[in-house]
Amino acid sequence: MAKSLINCEDLYKEINAGLPKDTVIVDVSWSSKKNCYDDYLKCHIPGAVFVNILEESENTDLYPRNIPRSDVFERNVRQAGINDNSRVILYSESDNYGFFTSCRAWWTFMVYGHSNVSVLNGGLPKWKSLGYPVSSDVVEISPGSFTAKWTPTHYKKFEEVVKNVEQGEFQVCDTRPSGAYLGQDSPGHIPGAFNLNYGQLMDTANQTLLSPDKIKKVFANAGVDLSRPLVTHCNSGMSSCSVAFAARLCGSEDVSVFHGGFTEWKAKAGPELLTKETA
Repeated sequence: MAKSLINCEDLYKEINAGLPKDTVIVDVSWSSKKNCYDDYLKCHIPGAVFVNILEESENTDLYPRNIPRSDVFERNVRQAGINDNSRVILYSESDNYGFFTSCRAWWTFMVYGHSNVSVLNGGLPKWKSLGYPVSSDVVEISPGSFTAKWTPTHYKKFEEVVKNVEQGEFQVCDTRPSGAYLGQDSPGHIPGAFNLNYGQLMDTANQTLLSPDKIKKVFANAGVDLSRPLVTHCNSGMSSCSVAFAARLCGSEDVSVFHGGFTEWKAKAGPELLTKETA
């Protein structure tokens, strides 16, 4: 099983040595403002294929960044040449050194039953800053045989989070900015939720994720106990995936994402399920 985080230096060495046949490097860059496939065609890590992880998602008011249906995700992943036994290495050129979109892709693979997935530490920006080669060559792809298997342990629904407010079976980590969490520009937050914005997990000097030891301190300072079950959420299931990824990186095995996040919560929850009091 692949490690969940791979450094650019290690990937560069692997590419030079010749990647194993079952390893697939995937550019999952995404933006609401442009078509990232055009950028991929101009510049990508040699040998990488492209997958739009939000392609054909059925977005709604409650799920403005919905995950694709299993059949859609399966088809798109197969078209990238990925099989059930493939080792997948994800990278992007999105916010916070590529983690914003790469971790959403990581979580989507996990939700659909594929855990042999790594995220490139620092993404394409770090890769280029180290002077490693890039390519504009389009990769010839043989369709894969990936099978999407829904894995609900990584996905939390609104009803489960409502029940948890009373029973406290798991911790909730709100990954929105502190102003939203404190109710300065939102109705507040889920009662009992801790606050940890995913930007706090970034090493700005090195353009990578913080070391696991430092990440553990960030979680501890936020009040999160990584030995207990944890559910992360943001507004629509994007940045929350980065915090879930970081928790898993630190050895926390019982981690899932409340996909509907605060967008669904504020639409469905009554006043008694909203608070501005800090956990």
